[in-house]
Amino acid sequence: MTGRIDVASGENLAEQLRAGAPPVVTAVLTRPEAATEAALVGAVVAAVAAERAPEVRVNAVLIGDGASEADVAAATVFLAGAEAVTGQVLDIG
Repeated sequence: MTGRIDVASGENLAEQLRAGAPPVVTAVLTRPEAATEAALVGAVVAAVAAERAPEVRVNAVLIGDGASEADVAAATVFLAGAEAVTGQVLDIG
């Protein structure tokens, strides 16, 4: 189970990550245009991962313009299977 959560622009990322079902929660969202917003995503993911560990692993995938749905699916499957990975953001595309 990948535990994929598609987060729309303007939604509260932290709330979405906290509400996700164990054992793996992976937020998928469009890469923010501003570098500060991308850094904020990383900070939120790391903080919620620390809160929910060790019962739940929390990660995110940022989708750029060149990413296909197959790329996104591969990233979420990778994160679901990487049992030692939590609090990480994969930036694809």
